[in-house]
Amino acid sequence: PFWGGQNPPPPPPPPLARRGPVGALAPDRTAPSFRYIINSPDIVVDVDTLLAEALFGATGGAIGAFLTTPTDVVTIRILTQGTGVDEACDEQACTLPVGFVGMAKEVYAQSGAMGFLQGARARTLYWAPAIGIFLSCYCSIRQAAVTSSLFG
Repeated sequence: PFWGGQNPPPPPPPPLARRGPVGALAPDRTAPSFRYIINSPDIVVDVDTLLAEALFGATGGAIGAFLTTPTDVVTIRILTQGTGVDEACDEQACTLPVGFVGMAKEVYAQSGAMGFLQGARARTLYWAPAIGIFLSCYCSIRQAAVTSSLFG
């Protein structure tokens, strides 16, 4: 057998531990600041402009990217650990892949708490403009559909 007669590899991590799209967090992170700005009498910003929507999306994307970096670090390490016969097995035994908790412990043992933030800057710089562009396009298309009475 592939695992040298040993037990099969463990099942994939539970859904909450899997890597999710950063965009899924962006609207949740953007909404409180958006509501605060709309309801604040001291802040005068036209939140219906394309620029405002892009900035809110970029803010949410940056926050979402930063907050999901630790789980992404662990997930990528799980996906890239040696699982081939040559990498994981020798003549006597096979090394079974490590699951989510085990890999998180390895990351902490190797790099400490800062190991969970490896790549946070690159993720943030990638997702901030991506979500900003997405949200501004989405809001523009939605507004065009609403004003054209496409929804009834």
